[in-house]
Amino acid sequence: MKERRYMISDASKRLEVEPHVLRYWEEELKMEISRDDMGRRCYSEQDIRVLECVKELKQNGFQLKAIKLMMTDLDFSSEHGIKEILGKKDEWNEKAEQEEEVVIKKSKNTKKVQEKNKELIAIVEPKDLVESVEDGRMDQFQMVMNKIIANALLTNNEILGQAISDHVTERVLKEMDYQFRVQEEQEEQRFKKLDETIRNRQQARLEAAATLEPSKKKMKKKRKRFFLK
Repeated sequence: MKERRYMISDASKRLEVEPHVLRYWEEELKMEISRDDMGRRCYSEQDIRVLECVKELKQNGFQLKAIKLMMTDLDFSSEHGIKEILGKKDEWNEKAEQEEEVVIKKSKNTKKVQEKNKELIAIVEPKDLVESVEDGRMDQFQMVMNKIIANALLTNNEILGQAISDHVTERVLKEMDYQFRVQEEQEEQRFKKLDETIRNRQQARLEAAATLEPSKKKMKKKRKRFFLK
C-alpha cells in the first residue's frame, strides 16, 4: 500500500502550526522533506511525527538550536523517548548555547586570520621572490615562504596556511613564467641579430672576393706579356 503524503496545508492543520513555521523548522533543523513533481512539499507520517515532537519540545521550553543538537540521538517514534528528554531542558539549552558560542568564536578567529593573511600576502611581492630565484637565492625564497606558512599555522589554521602557500606560489610561478618568456624573447632577438651579422659578413666577403677577381686576372695577363717579351 502506498504511503500517504500530506501537503503543507494538510500538515499545518494536523499539527495546528502555521505553514511558515513548518518551513522555518524544516530549514533550521535541516529536515529533508520530499517534493512532488511540481516542487511542493510532501510530508510523510514520519515527518509528521518528528514535527509533533518538535512542537512538544518547543512548548516545554526547548530552544530550536537545542532540538537540532538532539535530532540524531532522539527516537521520535517513541513517546517514552520524548518524555525522558523533557526533564533535561536546561541541560540541552545550555549545551546549545555553548555550541553557538564556539561557532561564533571560530567565525571571529577565522575572520581575524583572513585579515592577517591578506596583510601577509600583500607584503610579499612576487617580483622580489622571482628575483631571489633567478639570482640563485633559493634559501631566501624558502625562508620567506616558511614565514608566511608559520604565521598562518600559529593561528591553528593549517588549511588556510596551505591556501596562502598555494596562493603565493601560484603568483610566483606566474611571474617566473612571464620572466622566462621575456628572457626567451630577448635570447631569440639576440640570436637573430647574431645570425644577421654573420650573414652580412659572409656577404661582404663574397662581394670583396668578386671585386678582387678581375684585378687578379689583369695582373696575370701583365706578367704573361712581360715574360713573352
